[in-house]
Amino acid sequence: VLIKGQATSLYHLIEEGAVQGINQVLGDEITIVLEQGSVKDVFLFSKPDVSRGRFYPPRSQIREIQ
Repeated sequence: VLIKGQATSLYHLIEEGAVQGINQVLGDEITIVLEQGSVKDVFLFSKPDVSRGRFYPPRSQIREIQ
């Protein structure tokens, strides 16, 4: 999946069946590599000082992300 132009990705991180939290990334271009229906890798490409990322632990409220 390729997202271009003020790209934002928000996804749940799950490892070994346990929810680890929510990851949010923003930038010029995001490439999401899928494997067997699951996210394998996420790549963020941006000019310096344009990209941002934030991790929200499971107890965070979704309204904090918006």
